[in-house]
Amino acid sequence: MAPRAETRRDLLLFSGNECAWKTCRVRLMNEDGGWVGEMAHICGAEPGSARHDPTLTKEEFRADENLVLLCANHHQRIGDPRSSTKYDVEFLRQMKQEHEGRYRKAVAGAEDEISDLTLENAVIACTNLKRVDPELEEEDCEYFVPLVNDFAERLREVTKPARGLLVVLISRPAVIGAPEAARRIGRDKQTVYELVEELDAASIAYIDTYSYEDEVPEGVVVRPLCQDWPEFWDALRDHMAGREDATVDDVIVGPQLLAAGSAVTTELDAPPSPLDQAAAESQALVERWAERHGVDAARRLAEAEDLADAVATEITSDNTLDTYAKSWRVWERFCAATGLPASEGSRSSLVAFVTWMLREGQQNERGYAPSSAGTHLAAVVVGLRERGVHVSGDDQGEARKALEGLAVKLLKSGERRGHGQAVGADVDGLNAIARSCPDTLAGARDKALVLTGFHYASRSQDPAGLLTGDVTLHPRGMVIAVLTGKTKHSVRNAKLAYAQDPEVCPVRAWTAYRTRLTAEHGEQWADPSTPAFVGIDRHGHITGGLVPDSVTRAVKRISARAGVPIHWTGHSLRIGLASTARKRGRDGIAIADQGGWARHSRSMLGYMQREDGWDDNDSASLT
Repeated sequence: MAPRAETRRDLLLFSGNECAWKTCRVRLMNEDGGWVGEMAHICGAEPGSARHDPTLTKEEFRADENLVLLCANHHQRIGDPRSSTKYDVEFLRQMKQEHEGRYRKAVAGAEDEISDLTLENAVIACTNLKRVDPELEEEDCEYFVPLVNDFAERLREVTKPARGLLVVLISRPAVIGAPEAARRIGRDKQTVYELVEELDAASIAYIDTYSYEDEVPEGVVVRPLCQDWPEFWDALRDHMAGREDATVDDVIVGPQLLAAGSAVTTELDAPPSPLDQAAAESQALVERWAERHGVDAARRLAEAEDLADAVATEITSDNTLDTYAKSWRVWERFCAATGLPASEGSRSSLVAFVTWMLREGQQNERGYAPSSAGTHLAAVVVGLRERGVHVSGDDQGEARKALEGLAVKLLKSGERRGHGQAVGADVDGLNAIARSCPDTLAGARDKALVLTGFHYASRSQDPAGLLTGDVTLHPRGMVIAVLTGKTKHSVRNAKLAYAQDPEVCPVRAWTAYRTRLTAEHGEQWADPSTPAFVGIDRHGHITGGLVPDSVTRAVKRISARAGVPIHWTGHSLRIGLASTARKRGRDGIAIADQGGWARHSRSMLGYMQREDGWDDNDSASLT
């Protein structure tokens, strides 16, 4: 069996392009680039060969530890079976260790030098924004991550002087004018105009030719990351102010040009994607190392980046990958509908893509909401670049401007897109649902699903992920161990007390459902490893555990059956706990702890505002 490719690379890398024999300096590759070295076995692979060990497996025979690179003369010397005593296994392994040891340190230094050079202008994708704003909900992170990576890709098309100006702009909480910007970067105003023009081409910043707030002439305005998170720059600035290992300048200009999310997460979740210039510089350095240690050693270092890519793919959040995969399917549908190639990311293709999405992009042939179209556009650009397609910042900027312009036209025409905010569950709805659930196993499950979900502010994925063992009865109620987080999991223990009204008591509903499940389908469903909530077909047969989509459909169906005026969704239970508890005057911290929100979560406060907005309303009782 031939050695594996990675084994051959390691042998070549640590050989130093020299025969491993102690006193030999014969090169394994000659001046003409021809390979003249030979790969030798320390323990011969064939019976009767030198130092053959019949106890070794085929994998052990071709492992790195059993192979050494020699010149033809020394391979012949140790390959003679009669030499097994003189050149035994211990002698050869010691020789290999000493020879390769001389080059391992040099290779480590080369890897560091190449990595540093590559990272100097690298864009590192992110999969988490929690460290930028801990109050972001997981679903918000999933929505914003492609937008941050899209910004980073646009930013890398911008020169360092323009990035330096951007640092000045976002480091201040207020807009500054072009004259003030020129003073701060030590350049003239005309240079500022040119740099802003460059930023404007990448849809990052622009000059307001009118006075800004009647105070700042020619205000240089940084565009928000997206309309749904206008405070992004404030959050980034505030976070970086509290760090000692990096600054806003490090994030935007260097030493590393990073996707803003990655620069402020605990760990970088994806490998660097080098710029063309950095790749050229890296290649030049590889060539210099090839002169010192051989071509194959240099190739081994270059291939380290491919290995890093593979590792990053393995550790990237499934939800992030799913987001990009969904957007790529939208792109493929667009290409199929228009006859355009999926491997083309030109300005015309991207503009046509956003137009198509707003006009008829959904599978029901309705148009997407502009926010959804923007997310798909950002993810598709990332997908194209991952597939080796060049997408310029100018072309992407044209598509984004087209999207913004079309979105304005939709608003002017009075058309509103998207589902809007889900309606929150309320106590009247819970009572109606409890009364409408039929006296069947499915009815008992529906009642338990809604009542328990409301009391611990469940998302659709929460009950879908619960196991029977995650629910524990307590003298005062029940405790549900809810798995939270998408990339770094943790468990919160939500306590559900007995309710005063038995009809809407989550504990009694859960107990009745589980008792009926085991009575009708066997004690095996009491096993802690079984799903907490099961699917049940119209014949009463169990179909397995629920999944998030089936939970969403179930909640919608259950609320419709109960005659709830506006049908609930999979998120209604989560909204309902926050808004109902707030209406009853419960403490905000206690609400956050029960629902698994951060203490000052923007999402939770938004749900509460639905109630506060009526009571704390300046326009109330004015007329």
